[in-house]
Amino acid sequence: MDRPQRKSIRLRGYDYTRCGAYYITICTHDRAHVFGRIADAAMHLSTLGDIVDECWHAIPTHFPHAIIDTFVIMPNHVHGVVVITDPGGAVAGARDLAPANVMPPGPGMDPIPVLDYDAMMIPTTPDDGPPTRTRPRIIPGSLGAIVQGFKAGVTRQARRRGVPVPSTIWQRNYYEHIVRDPMDHDRITRYIADNPANWERDRFR
Repeated sequence: MDRPQRKSIRLRGYDYTRCGAYYITICTHDRAHVFGRIADAAMHLSTLGDIVDECWHAIPTHFPHAIIDTFVIMPNHVHGVVVITDPGGAVAGARDLAPANVMPPGPGMDPIPVLDYDAMMIPTTPDDGPPTRTRPRIIPGSLGAIVQGFKAGVTRQARRRGVPVPSTIWQRNYYEHIVRDPMDHDRITRYIADNPANWERDRFR
């Protein structure tokens, strides 16, 4: 049987280039454990995991309107908070931007469930293919563009350095959650920080 279509939590008409804080989770293809291993409640990065770390910290270099916040690399996925700032205005932190980030649900809008991962997967254009009818063009400067650039950068650097990697490193989709307010931000950052210690109970394992 075909799997039922999952409903996106994205607000209808929401602009993902908008100033705000976004919590993202990106998984490896087939959830392969290629970024390292967990030992004694700590993450020990592989060579590919080191490249992932480098590319995450390089995001602001390629996207000057983006700030990287809390981040963790796990054996088969990464969690992180990205803050999109106003390119022509002041730069603020995630806790400052979060309260203004999300409009309350109104007519024609869906409420945002809290970390409902089954509903949070949204498509992004693959690193090595042009947009098609089922792969929409990524809007420059948007959250999707940042994720796409990060994923492509990891793949490109791994191949350039001759690191043995699968033919496809990343799962095509990624999960996103619009950070609602400082309380939501604090809860997310605690979850990210505690992820290695909670590996045995991790739903992405």
